[in-house]
Amino acid sequence: MNINNKERSRKISRVLSGIIILYLTALAAFAYYEQYLGVGVVFTIAVFSILFFRIIDFQYIELTDELGIIELKYYSINPFQKREYNAFRFSSDRLEKAEIKSQLGGLLAQLEITVLTEVGPATYPPVSISGVKKTDRLTILKYLKEVISQNLTRFN
Repeated sequence: MNINNKERSRKISRVLSGIIILYLTALAAFAYYEQYLGVGVVFTIAVFSILFFRIIDFQYIELTDELGIIELKYYSINPFQKREYNAFRFSSDRLEKAEIKSQLGGLLAQLEITVLTEVGPATYPPVSISGVKKTDRLTILKYLKEVISQNLTRFN
């Protein structure tokens, strides 16, 4: 099992970079022609766009399951954020709960995974899957629910 959003994250990154270039070009043009109202409008739109993309937090993700070990790798593709590579791994028989929480009409979606540890259930930090196609989101959730179902039948 291997699911990732490599192509889509590449497209999103290009679009975000294009938007930045467009804003900078518009700012430079308005400033050159001394259209300060235009500078203010473009600057305001740019600030709100940056805030919006920080909230959405598009991420590259890769979910793999090899030899009973599930691994989720992810990092932000947002050009306004520092790129930090993160991952977590766990044995598939430890998976207890997986859910996708959506906000803003599904535009902001996060995957939450809970696993069993020696001291009880532990929930990993939510991972933004806003940059993942809705069909792939459902595929990820369906797969994780199948693993949970197998765990329930195996241990009961």
